[in-house]
Amino acid sequence: MIIVNLAQKQKEIIELLEANGYTFVKKQALKHYFEVPAGVTDLDEEVKKSESLD
Repeated sequence: MIIVNLAQKQKEIIELLEANGYTFVKKQALKHYFEVPAGVTDLDEEVKKSESLD
């Protein structure tokens, strides 16, 4: 699971991550929780990959 802090463009970023295999789980204030795609073992690499999406 990764946590993304989003203040603006929350809907757009959720849609972008879901289009790239992540699954939106829940939102608590500015924290948005996502499950990573199945088979992922290196969460650090997934965080780097999610940061580079645009």
